[in-house]
Amino acid sequence: MTPRTQLLEAAAAEFALRGFDGATFAGIASRLGKGRSYIQHYARTKEDLARQVMTDGDFVAALAGMTGGIRQLRRACETVAARYAGDASARAALRLHTERPDLNPENNPLASWTSSLEQLLSEALEDGNLPSGTDVAVLSQHLVAGILGYGALCESSGILHEMPSKVNRFVTDLLGAYAS
Repeated sequence: MTPRTQLLEAAAAEFALRGFDGATFAGIASRLGKGRSYIQHYARTKEDLARQVMTDGDFVAALAGMTGGIRQLRRACETVAARYAGDASARAALRLHTERPDLNPENNPLASWTSSLEQLLSEALEDGNLPSGTDVAVLSQHLVAGILGYGALCESSGILHEMPSKVNRFVTDLLGAYAS
């Protein structure tokens, strides 16, 4: 693992746990067993380091251009949940985008995630897997909000490893509610 990768992993863990305001170079350096100057070799400011973590932790890029309707929608939700549960860089990136969208305004993962889900829901609607008149924009927002909620709940309860199965059940239940 390269020194830069080690730094980004330590920074991601710190940002995921403490958020932008709570994370410090000292805390990140402590995770690495290094001094602050080591970090400043790679990032002059906390904002610069946060931008690097936000880029490194982008977990919705894999969803861009995904097609396949309802089946792929379930897979997309599971993919995001699994990445969130298993990767501190994904959790950090999402938290940083939520707390400090000004640091990377051209790359908003929530907007691209919602857009990707909306595309899959539109296909599901065209395929007849959702009732006519379903507002796919609202449903995609419900999915994103629910998955984020499960992420926060699982993380605060110490059961992050259960997030993918809980999200799978949530998606099934929500789509079932729309279908009935």
